[in-house]
Amino acid sequence: MAKFNVREQAIAYVTRLYSGELTAREESQIRRWREEQPEHELEWQTALQAYDFTAMLYHPHYKKTTKAARHDWLTWLATAASVSAVSLLVLLQSISPTVIPQSGHVPVAVIATEQMQTALQKTSDDNEFRITERQQPLTSGVWHFETAVGEVSNILLADGSTLSLNTQSALTVAFSAGQRLVTLSRGEVFFDVAKDANRPFIIDTGERQIKVIGTKFNVRKLPHETLLKIAVLEGKVAVKNLVKPLQATEVEAVQALLAGDIAAFSEQNEVIQQNQPQQVSQAQTWRQGIMRFDNESLDHVVQEFNRYRTRKITIIDEQVKNYRISGVFHLADGEAILSALEATLPIRVAVVAEQINISNR
Repeated sequence: MAKFNVREQAIAYVTRLYSGELTAREESQIRRWREEQPEHELEWQTALQAYDFTAMLYHPHYKKTTKAARHDWLTWLATAASVSAVSLLVLLQSISPTVIPQSGHVPVAVIATEQMQTALQKTSDDNEFRITERQQPLTSGVWHFETAVGEVSNILLADGSTLSLNTQSALTVAFSAGQRLVTLSRGEVFFDVAKDANRPFIIDTGERQIKVIGTKFNVRKLPHETLLKIAVLEGKVAVKNLVKPLQATEVEAVQALLAGDIAAFSEQNEVIQQNQPQQVSQAQTWRQGIMRFDNESLDHVVQEFNRYRTRKITIIDEQVKNYRISGVFHLADGEAILSALEATLPIRVAVVAEQINISNR
């Protein structure tokens, strides 16, 4: 295989990131490559920006032949001034087999014109999304961490573990000689737990207890959702029910989740899907400020966007809620996401005081 230059390698890695099939080993490989040289990180960020312009949206009312759509896609790529011709060619070769849906619906490209770039720049000053860094200063004691609306915070714990808190999340960390305890009050957290056989890492969500030694996994516990969701990227976790009372003849049940497993728990029930690497990868893309949707309803997409916004989006037409969307979005784009939706869907976006309404066009 021909040796990639730095730019081609960056694009190949970004394409793999967006594929939904990134493994823990590949994630570590990419991280090491980015840290090797400043040039690597620069090309990585450039490739991320380029791929952002390839966000795909489609809805069932849009009809076009595959041949025509292919022509439009190639025409659009030729106008993307922010990426070199070589990079565009590599990017097209990497993603063209996967961006055309098999259902017959044709995706509509978000056009990277000067107007769109101006809109991105204009809204960046008002952007609510941000990534912050914090650190637990001491090895023992009790520490409380929480994030504001639109904030993702990476917290380095004293034992070497890292917690990534998504928007509007809150937890307490209590380290002792015998255990490392995290009490999750609300929100979503990605755990990268340092191994310590003498001090298990325990997460208390109120309904479930999650026990690990060293692993990487995502936990989601939102106020408006009735399910606790866990996605395991690497290692193994044990989940115990803290709510369901045991009968005299019952043995305490502990669910074991392995790398690639996703699970949803209610007070009395659980659903576990094994070997789902794409869904596991998608569950934690928010750490990079990325949201990916695969044929999701506009209603669901808006709910997810609203988690990062103080000025909420409201769909006022029931019909609009059912439009289907597939795409990759950067949360840092702010209002440009709305501009892209309005440009490609038969909807109207109107700003009313501190609220944004979406209606049928």
